[in-house]
Amino acid sequence: MSHEKPSMTQVPPAPEAAPGAPPVLPAPKRRWRPRFSLRTLLLFVLLCASAGSLWWRWEPWETEHVLAGHSEAIHSANFSPDGLQLVTTSPDYTTYVWDVKNGKIKSTLKIIACYSFAIFSPDGKRIITNDLRVWDSASGVECAIMQGPVDIMNCASFSPDGLRIIAASSDRKARVWDSRRGTKLFVLSHKESVNWAAYSPDGRRIVTASSDYSARIWNADTGSQI
Repeated sequence: MSHEKPSMTQVPPAPEAAPGAPPVLPAPKRRWRPRFSLRTLLLFVLLCASAGSLWWRWEPWETEHVLAGHSEAIHSANFSPDGLQLVTTSPDYTTYVWDVKNGKIKSTLKIIACYSFAIFSPDGKRIITNDLRVWDSASGVECAIMQGPVDIMNCASFSPDGLRIIAASSDRKARVWDSRRGTKLFVLSHKESVNWAAYSPDGRRIVTASSDYSARIWNADTGSQI
């Protein structure tokens, strides 16, 4: 005697309950659930992020480039705003600017100290390093040095128009310079180390964050606290 196996849409009949026993409920219907492979899900994520620069190939999950050149650990790596360049720093006293398309070194910054960070200007033509020197990203030539004694630098960045540089220091100050001449424009003070400083997207304000448990907003033109 053959028995027909239940399909996805068929529900086997419920067995009869013994006399005096509680009724036996029928088995619940199996609901269809969409199934996506990991490959499909990851492809969807990559498509959603297609506005950015993808450093990895989708198929077959191989590294696009291996940037070999440093002899010690790499402390930082930052893309230029257009995503076509990359700058890396290391305690091996080298800072390299790489061509993202071919993975080759475009220029080498002739540094005198090991750097912990390097940041591109908004147009990608200059780089600020944490010793407050500005470099031409294409040639590696030093363009300017920010004036004045400074303690350990925690961060530095350009204003959105690239005309100024803001840097946060462990000496409880953040300083603003003219990025091309290196002249100091004004100083923003906290009671403890200034750990972060950055411009607003429109360049009209500066925010600083400090170990004194405060973050402060400043007028980017005058340096007055808002």
